[in-house]
Amino acid sequence: MDRTSRPQWLQNAANYLLDNIFDILTLTATGYIFIRQQFKPYGPADITLLATWIVAILGLIAVSGLWQQHRRLKALENLSQETHDLVVQRLGGPARSQDFFWPDEKAITTQDLTQANDIYVVGMVLNRAVRNHMATLGDRLAAGANLRFIILDWQNESLMDIMPYRSIGAHSKEWWQEHIRQTEEYIEDIRASDDNAGTLKVGYLPFFPSFGMWLIDPDEPHGQIHVEIYHHRTPEMNATFSLHASKDAYWYRFFRKQFDLLWQSCEEHGRVSDVVT
Repeated sequence: MDRTSRPQWLQNAANYLLDNIFDILTLTATGYIFIRQQFKPYGPADITLLATWIVAILGLIAVSGLWQQHRRLKALENLSQETHDLVVQRLGGPARSQDFFWPDEKAITTQDLTQANDIYVVGMVLNRAVRNHMATLGDRLAAGANLRFIILDWQNESLMDIMPYRSIGAHSKEWWQEHIRQTEEYIEDIRASDDNAGTLKVGYLPFFPSFGMWLIDPDEPHGQIHVEIYHHRTPEMNATFSLHASKDAYWYRFFRKQFDLLWQSCEEHGRVSDVVT
């Protein structure tokens, strides 16, 4: 019978015995000497026997310390080997999807945006994204940041005709048009006053993008791009991953250029609105 087939309680008992075997022997020997003294006191003739027991107990104490040290060192060795194997697997093998894509609870936060001087956002509707960060985006605009948003062109009738088939639920074309118009209003509300040092522009895309993006200081060494791959008719979170200018040179440049191409499409085949110039 191998170790994996043993009952858990038996395995725990065996581990406890191995960890404390010499302590148990020491206590057993000491208890024997004490109990024997109660029933048959040691006399002058038992001095040699008593000394032998004492030496044996001292030896058990010494061996117990060495045994415990050995067990601790063995545990550390096993832990080091497991850590080494894990590092080799993570660095040398294929990346796991859960290490690459965002967990469900992760999202763009205020902290991600508070120091940014350039913030570019791509999406089909962006209603919630703009609404959730409106105050922070307004602060950055007043401080001189350049903000650009790319959304679907709700005035493009042929594009809006397809929108109900791209999303889950029974929302009509008119519902989506109103939803995007509401995003327009949110973007305009970012301009809290006429005293803004930055710029605010909106591009209206004439086709459905394959992914959404947040580009935060994209042309700086500390720049970040968060890419959101759009799903097809499901309420689950979109698969999202992050790229850093200092770590992901090739794909970072790729998605940075994708934004420029999308913006160019807005200029050439869609619309661009200069909200704050």
